[in-house]
Amino acid sequence: MNMKTILKTSVAAAALMAIAAPVSAQNLSRETGRDKVNLKIYGQVNRAMMWGDDGKNDRVFSIDNGVSTTRFGFVASAPVTADITLGAQLETEIASNRGESVSVGSDTSTSANLDNNQGQTSFSERLAEVTVNHKRFGKLFLGQGSEAADGIAEYNLTGAVNVIGMIAYTAFGQNFRLVNSTTNANVSTTLGGVASYFDAGRDDRVRYDTPAFFNTTLAASFTSGGETGVAIRHDRKYGQFRVAGGIGYTNTSGTSTTVEDEVSGSIAVLHDSGVNAFFSAGSRNHKKATAASVTPNDAEYIGGGVGYIAKIFGVGPTAFAIDYVKSENINRSTTTAGEFEATKWGIGVEQSFADYGASAYLGYSNYDLDLGTGTSTDDVNIVIAGMRVVF
Repeated sequence: MNMKTILKTSVAAAALMAIAAPVSAQNLSRETGRDKVNLKIYGQVNRAMMWGDDGKNDRVFSIDNGVSTTRFGFVASAPVTADITLGAQLETEIASNRGESVSVGSDTSTSANLDNNQGQTSFSERLAEVTVNHKRFGKLFLGQGSEAADGIAEYNLTGAVNVIGMIAYTAFGQNFRLVNSTTNANVSTTLGGVASYFDAGRDDRVRYDTPAFFNTTLAASFTSGGETGVAIRHDRKYGQFRVAGGIGYTNTSGTSTTVEDEVSGSIAVLHDSGVNAFFSAGSRNHKKATAASVTPNDAEYIGGGVGYIAKIFGVGPTAFAIDYVKSENINRSTTTAGEFEATKWGIGVEQSFADYGASAYLGYSNYDLDLGTGTSTDDVNIVIAGMRVVF
């Protein structure tokens, strides 16, 4: 091997090592060409095995956890003065075989196999926004991100909500088609068409959050298309109790053809002993139907649960939780009389491995459903076991 070949090989190896070697946020910011911009890379992988039973068929799936999907992102921040910081955030998810998209058996209405590769995309946008944060005047968001009331229904201090579901209880099996108890045949209605809760999501919007006053913040947002929302949040420690919660209102009349507006809220309490409880409720006002249709009754849900965070193992806390949720007239058809009703109860445990950014979890949920048509449907049962690793 001559000297020229050795030099070429050495340069290639050095370049490869530079690419492969972990670098700090400071080094990454220098690579952007902006020395005053700090850059952080973060993400998680959240995979699980799920068993689902619709009363007629059952199946085991390998899924991406729809409560907290596999994702990665970038956060940039640039302090301008002691009070003002400019920022930006990009976040995308790679959710292969989503737990809310799979179904037990084939869907006879489409002849499609819904057991595998559901929602599998290269990239799916979650966040793409710029921010201006002032210590005394609050924070302004512009772009794709959370509306004012996003997450307002999901306050929970059990330590298990992020991966097992709890109030977010259609993250698994949402696409399961219900089964007629008498004929043992699938009906057209899915689990997600009967059971749900109300919580604003992410959209292209402008949002403003006030600074915290006595641990309380106010938020307001306006989305592209005319949807508006407001919310108030509070999170504070009172002696041996931590109390967190909020209430939000979203006017969806500008972006929805069926829903006028909705309000929801939740509160959670955690004692220093690890004992905790939470409560969540909401109401949705449907738009007036046309003369040829039936105006659906207002939809509502109510739910709550109790939990305990124990210190059993040295690797991190072990969280136990039990929950119950009831919803009525969710996604009601405008051509059918009667009321939809769904009740769900569940139990779960999550073991945290704090030093490694990981947790393992196991949960069970039972759904009792009523389509309001006199047709009895079988219960849906779901078991999920998985692991999440955050980096």
